[in-house]
Amino acid sequence: MKLKQINKIIAFSLLVMILVISTASCSPKNDEPGNTTVAEPTTVQNNEPEPVADKPLRVAVVLSGKINDGGFNASAYTGLLAAEEKLGIEGAYSEDVQTVDAETAFRDYASKGYDIVIGHGSQYADAMATVAVEFPNIYFAITNADIQGENLAGLDTRNEETGYLAGYVMGKLSKSKIVGFAGSMQIVALLRSEEGFILGAKDACPDCEVISSWTGTWYDPAKEMETVIAMVEKGVDGIQATEWGFVEGCVEAGCYATIMGGSVNKIPEAPEVIAVSLYHSLDAVIIGIIEEVQQGKFKPNEVRYHGFDTGIYSAELNYELLEKNISAEDIADIEEVIVKLTNNEIDLPHMSAMGETH
Repeated sequence: MKLKQINKIIAFSLLVMILVISTASCSPKNDEPGNTTVAEPTTVQNNEPEPVADKPLRVAVVLSGKINDGGFNASAYTGLLAAEEKLGIEGAYSEDVQTVDAETAFRDYASKGYDIVIGHGSQYADAMATVAVEFPNIYFAITNADIQGENLAGLDTRNEETGYLAGYVMGKLSKSKIVGFAGSMQIVALLRSEEGFILGAKDACPDCEVISSWTGTWYDPAKEMETVIAMVEKGVDGIQATEWGFVEGCVEAGCYATIMGGSVNKIPEAPEVIAVSLYHSLDAVIIGIIEEVQQGKFKPNEVRYHGFDTGIYSAELNYELLEKNISAEDIADIEEVIVKLTNNEIDLPHMSAMGETH
């Protein structure tokens, strides 16, 4: 082949290659930024509720006393632990929070992004109502109070029911015809209990006198013991004890007692004086309000009421003590009172968080 023909073939081949490369370089490449092919979105109708977030719900509880007080504050702390176990929440708590410091405590937890903040006690009602308005996307709840709001739930408890039973038992047991209510702080929950105690004592013993004494402190065993000793010196032979120190006072001075003891039967700890161990379990109350938030079913502007009928209260009778001191008929009357309270058949006045009775 002549050199001139070879050169023509080479030139033609080069021209073809240039055209191929040029065409390829003008075509879009899917792996280049901004040139990825995107499918048109498909609209799907979904009427199911949004799923709960995978991260644990963060819940904070603010307490007025110690978690180991064996009663009021211990019951709320136990409820928080039960919620951690059952619902997988991330729990936190503050104890010994004075009423004047409540706003700061609530605001601190809300600012840190806790999903729900629970105040334990009606004395916190005003502070919580104030803070709840400031954080409309955070849920708040308060025990022993009938306040309510768009993001605020009252978890009200009929404390007068336990007081009534305690007063009824003490009225049956009393020989001196003088019984007493031994309280710590005069908050609504305990004032309700005191009112119920007076009514129960009078129903069991119309001639009985009722004496009330208050320490004005939370969890002060020494002062509680001194208070009961002074009550016994005035003739009191049976009390409702709202703290364990009052029971120790009965052991020392010689009187009968009923005790609110969290979720543990306290009779074995002082069987010679405890006639009735009253349980105050807030597990169902705290778990219930957390589930509302967790499941997106929070009910705004509504108070949740709890008592013997909803299972937060129950009673353990010390039959050995009772059988030694009162008749079988009296014991049957006590048992009937418990049944009636459980069936919500005893109409008792209920004091609101503002101190009004209805």
